[in-house]
Amino acid sequence: MSRDQLKIEKLIWDTWNKEHIKKHGVSVGEVNSGIKHGRKVIKNTYNNRLLVLVELKTRLLSVVLNKDKAKDKRFYVVTARDMSKEERVIFKNEYPQNATKI
Repeated sequence: MSRDQLKIEKLIWDTWNKEHIKKHGVSVGEVNSGIKHGRKVIKNTYNNRLLVLVELKTRLLSVVLNKDKAKDKRFYVVTARDMSKEERVIFKNEYPQNATKI
């Protein structure tokens, strides 16, 4: 697990992942903004995927990116949703001084 150590230059979007995150009430703009500007905790997960826990001004998101399709620091967005309780604990443990109240 790391705090914002991976350089993510571009997210890869297609019709499928845009529609998929919409089912979770998340917009492409929220994901792009969070990845670019938000505080992040990045964790390796199964099937060569990354779990990125990201803080926005109004919510905490869990974003899954596919490393298999990564090229030149570009990552395919698999899904995005609000963080679970367990993910919030992980995030707050990484940023204890400034733990979010969201």
